[in-house]
Amino acid sequence: MTPQFGRWLPPDDRSRSPRTGWVRAHWETTADHMLDAVRAHTSAGGSFVTTSDEQSAVTGLEGFARAALLAAYRISGADDARVRDPLVSWLGQGVDVGTRPNGRDSWPRPADRDQSIVEAAWLAIALSETRALVWDQLGATARRNIVQWLARVRGKAVFENNWLLYPVVVDGFLAQVSGPTDPAATADALRQVDAMYRGDGWYSDGPGSCFGHYSAWGIQLLLAHVVRMTGGETFPGGPDVIRERLRAFLAQYVHLIGSDGAPVVHGRSPVYRMAVAAPFWLGELVAATPFPPATTRCITSGVLRHFTRHGALEEGIPPLGWYGSFPAIADFYSTPLSALMTCESFVGLLLPSDHAAWTDVEPDRPVPEPGARVLTTPGFVITAADDGITRLASHGATSPAVAAHPGYRRIGYSNRSAPATGALGALDIDGQVTVIADDGTVLRRETFDLLGADDRYAASRWVPEAAPPEISRRLRPLVHRLSRRLQPSSRRPVSTREDRVETASIALVDVELRITHLSSRAGGRLRDGGLAVSHDDPPVVTEGDGWCAATTADGLTGAIVALHGWSRSGWVGGAAASPFGAHTVVPYVEGLPVEGGDRAHHTVLVTAHVLTSAAFDAAAVRAAIEIEVTDDGVVIAHTAPGTYRYSRASPVGLSFVPTR
Repeated sequence: MTPQFGRWLPPDDRSRSPRTGWVRAHWETTADHMLDAVRAHTSAGGSFVTTSDEQSAVTGLEGFARAALLAAYRISGADDARVRDPLVSWLGQGVDVGTRPNGRDSWPRPADRDQSIVEAAWLAIALSETRALVWDQLGATARRNIVQWLARVRGKAVFENNWLLYPVVVDGFLAQVSGPTDPAATADALRQVDAMYRGDGWYSDGPGSCFGHYSAWGIQLLLAHVVRMTGGETFPGGPDVIRERLRAFLAQYVHLIGSDGAPVVHGRSPVYRMAVAAPFWLGELVAATPFPPATTRCITSGVLRHFTRHGALEEGIPPLGWYGSFPAIADFYSTPLSALMTCESFVGLLLPSDHAAWTDVEPDRPVPEPGARVLTTPGFVITAADDGITRLASHGATSPAVAAHPGYRRIGYSNRSAPATGALGALDIDGQVTVIADDGTVLRRETFDLLGADDRYAASRWVPEAAPPEISRRLRPLVHRLSRRLQPSSRRPVSTREDRVETASIALVDVELRITHLSSRAGGRLRDGGLAVSHDDPPVVTEGDGWCAATTADGLTGAIVALHGWSRSGWVGGAAASPFGAHTVVPYVEGLPVEGGDRAHHTVLVTAHVLTSAAFDAAAVRAAIEIEVTDDGVVIAHTAPGTYRYSRASPVGLSFVPTR
């Protein structure tokens, strides 16, 4: 029997919200449910939020600072003093006690590349949004201590990614309260962030092309807060540039969220899950959204409703995981309270209750609408079904800092699966193309180059690499602090192979057509893995000549169908490998072997990837796609949207060029 989650919620309002049933009351009661849990886990002194006595002061600060966002948004939007006043007291006491120097309940002081820098920014936002109700009511000593604690962020070293904006946010609040500021450092940080802009609204989260959810909740979110706090005049080009880019970004980013509110599991920090909603609300708050107000509510309510219905907020404080607790998907830097970053999704409560985003009627249609599309800057090939299933093939989101991260190096992602963890994940099969050397070594895609993205396709080029030596969880923070210049060479042996692999994805209505070309002098074969399909009951596997499918008890089927150049198909399974269920199955197809020799030999593997809640028929998939491969490796795919011709542009197979 399916458990009933969200018992604190009021009944759905289908007259105002025909799509989601959610209105402002659902957001407020969910916020109150979370804040009740937060206050129950607040330390006696009032400055730490922890779920265990063994947790560190940094964890306690993280818990308080992120919950402070939720408290601030609830305070600012609450008309009822019975709701507002206890939260004002909680927030005021916490920032007072936490910033007292050398006290038992004092927060750790900000240091170079320290987590306290991040949490100082969230506290600055919370105080800025509640200035009249919280800050102005504090005594002079408390205000002085808070300013001194926040000012310690100045001059501290930060990572060259979204962290550049945390001191900017802190500086913005200090300017509001006549504290010490560093305009030169702020201007320099904003110039560096501006240099990470790549087009179509997309910022890379650091050097390279590190696209994904951090482009949203790491960069765009913080820039929107800068606009609210300071006006954004110090950003290169001013606030109009911030707004223009946010508007363009939201129009694309919405396609990483299914019409049922489920985001694609891609990138790092997936435990933040519903924080994907925050940039949409902020677009409304800073007048930088491409959507009508009610559509913004439909998108964001769909996200929060999805996770609430799946139990993510049942205990009030979300666990490390996706729905329930699943710490294996958390990054090494995550603490048990990191998932309170989800509080940022409630920023829409800053909009007054009579704002059109709360009062207008939702669109009675899927948002986003189903279909196949390509986001050219990040190289994302996306297919979305009307039942909410969304798949993403990644060909442009990479950087040296995240090259080995499973959230970036795979090709296939979805909002119904996650990269496999544990022993199953270590096989390097799910969601990726690998090269199996003649000695059995698995060589995978890590760093890669976007070759092109346009009309329903994207393609990438990469050199197969062996997995780096495993680093213990205890040592990962130390390695993370090494310069990015040193990290790759310190962890990886130099490859002596001269392989080149190109992979192209074509987005069809309900299928990703994947074409992979291997050029090798060392020999080996290609392996193309489907998505990891999971359920609490073991998925049922069906197989045929060159295809394999796994179907869950609730009717989700993940399948891979070979269309050209295969030698065999199969599957692997494992337990406790995914937050989507206790049992996971990964179907795969292997290509024909390539001989080694004095010159490069080539092979082409063409597959169709399916993830659907409809009935699956391998024969129907093959009948809908006709593949021709010429002697020189040109692939001609005849599909319903049209004919695609992929030609290698150089003798060693460095790129595919599609023509229609």
